[in-house]
Amino acid sequence: MEVMFEPKEEDVKKFRFLVEELKDNVLMAEELLRNGLLEKKVRKKLKFNELTIDFLNEKIKIDKKEIVELAKGLIYVKKKKEIKDFIFVLKEDAPYIFNLKFAKLRAEYLKEKIKDKSFADLSCGYSIQSFEFLRYAKKAFLVDVNVKALFYTFLNSILFNLWQKITLVKADAHKLSKTFKEKVKSLDFIYSESFRKKGVKDINLLKPNPYVLVKLNKKAIFDIPPLVEEEEIKINNFELGSMEDKKGINRLNIYVNFDVKRHYFFEDKLIEDDKKDTQILDFTEIKFKKDFVFWELTKSSVKLKLVDEAFAYNKSFFSVKENKHVKRKFKVVDFIEEIEGNGRKGEVRAVLRFKINPKDYY
Repeated sequence: MEVMFEPKEEDVKKFRFLVEELKDNVLMAEELLRNGLLEKKVRKKLKFNELTIDFLNEKIKIDKKEIVELAKGLIYVKKKKEIKDFIFVLKEDAPYIFNLKFAKLRAEYLKEKIKDKSFADLSCGYSIQSFEFLRYAKKAFLVDVNVKALFYTFLNSILFNLWQKITLVKADAHKLSKTFKEKVKSLDFIYSESFRKKGVKDINLLKPNPYVLVKLNKKAIFDIPPLVEEEEIKINNFELGSMEDKKGINRLNIYVNFDVKRHYFFEDKLIEDDKKDTQILDFTEIKFKKDFVFWELTKSSVKLKLVDEAFAYNKSFFSVKENKHVKRKFKVVDFIEEIEGNGRKGEVRAVLRFKINPKDYY
């Protein structure tokens, strides 16, 4: 049976002092860690009394060791997840939270479709995407079995001033009660970000499993990890998108019964594509200064079949001499620095774009 917590004003008043005190100590620990102090010395310098909090029928212990883990989590997400502002997240969970840049981009993309809507985030974790949805949406039921993640999600909702829009639910997304299933069914849509064990390619082995969750609501948004191919997805009435940044972060996005165009996110821009087999611009002649050119391809281009998979070798880059196939398929819109090291001395990097006005990428 689900355990639910809908924050009230008195709850926020009760926890606000803890939020401020905890934040101050985490920031202090972050600075000390960045200055090279050992964890043991960091803990000695912190001024925080250990406490235990009853939350969703479990006891949450917060001590100096926990604060150091929160500081390490903050350092990680600032570097890896492009989260510049303060957030509560434990180091062990930090690698798995959603990238803030894409969360903002997608929320902006869908804002007219989710405005004033209510939804459930199934297996929400720290709810990075849901918080961005809530800039426009009305209400979110944040569901997870990890009570500590839900606790820090609650503290973050106070920081972001979104606590009045959330209900926290301790539950397994695959083992919901009949009553709560009916509640989820009545909402405007569901969202879920699936995880996989290393090397798993079968969509049926993802947790939570989209094929199970899609039965809970007629509209759904799913984030699918890399390695799962479009051909493996057998969900009715879905459109596919893809996310990728210049560092190679890539996920498939499934929109079930959402009126969206096939699209992909790349370098802070949304690019929509009505056709799966987009015609590529002809090559624009440039005179190369070197014999070899280092071509830079995106994973999205392969996922969305903009580039022949055999041609791309499933890699994000490759080196070739001037090549007729490349000339027919691409337009060079950027000519970057000469590459040194890694056996590539004398090569030049050229960025290749598709049938999109180059200015739309920047």
